[in-house]
This record gives sequence, structure tokens and C-alpha cells, in this order.
Amino acid sequence: MIDQIKILTKQITDFLSDKDGFNTEVKMHGVSVDVIAPNGNVTSYDMYELLLYTLAVRKLGSDIELNINTDESGNKIFAINTSAKFDISTEIKKINESFIGFKHESIQSVFIGKQTSNSECPYCVMTLYKDGNWMRQDLVFAELLYAFTHELKIELDDSVYCFKKIRNITKDIQTQLKELNDK
Repeated sequence: MIDQIKILTKQITDFLSDKDGFNTEVKMHGVSVDVIAPNGNVTSYDMYELLLYTLAVRKLGSDIELNINTDESGNKIFAINTSAKFDISTEIKKINESFIGFKHESIQSVFIGKQTSNSECPYCVMTLYKDGNWMRQDLVFAELLYAFTHELKIELDDSVYCFKKIRNITKDIQTQLKELNDK
């Protein structure tokens, strides 16, 4: 997956290379990109998240579009747009309803939740245990969108319910980054 991330990173840096006043700084072996706008504002992009978002959007029959837009103050800004539409709230509700009547020896309930405050990972799969303890798999929007569009199932893994494939993708990327850093 690191190779796919690097391809997407190159698409962005190539797109911005001839845009007047824009600069990019690639970090962490291409997994993070800072885009510096002509006015000096820096926007950091997590390319893992952007790749999952791109794959989800493509699964919906669309794609991402790289653009230079003008904001309300007249500043040129880099934007990633899509025409894809998906109702995440409806999908969360469907999955949560599928756990109604859930029975397990040590687990009370399982649900997908959205945090009510601002958070880097605004979504989570919560596993509530009968003894009062709980565990969660924190998810960014792109991970949840990818899980839904690729019809991933919430599975029991190490006594916690989660999107196992998302968990494995994250571990694989962390392992690959560690290997690159150790070189």
C-alpha cells in the first residue's frame, strides 16, 4: 500500500509543480505532504487517509479531482474535490441496527459511534463488555468510508469488534514505515 500512497503523492506534487506560488514538502517517505499555498498557509495531507478516500470514491463510480480554487478572501488554495455522494449516517444506523439483540458471553454490545467533539478520529467501533470495561477502534472519515464502500464487516478480533481489514492495513503501513525508517 505504501507504493500506492507514493503514486498518489506524486500525482499531487506533479499537479502543483507548475502552479504559481505553490510548493510541496513530502515527509515520512511520501505518507505525508505539506502543501504551501502562495499566501504561506500550510495544509498537511495524510496520504494514507487520502488513498483510502480515493479508493472509496472510485468504488462509488467517481474519482478525486485536484484543483486550484479561490477562497472567500481571494486566496488561491489547493483543493481535492469529488462528485461522489454517500450517506455515512444511514450506513452507521444500518450496522448499529444489525447488532440489536446481539448476544455474547462477555460482550454487552457493539456499535459504531461518532464523537460529539472535534477529534482527529471522529468515528469508532465500540465494544462494551459486561464487566463495565470497553474498547474501541478509532477511525478517521476515510477509513469508515472505505470500510462501507468495500463492504467490510465488523469482526471479532482479539476480543474486540473492529473492521479487521482496516486494522491490518494500518498495521501493515506502520510496519512498512518502520522498515523504511530503519534503513
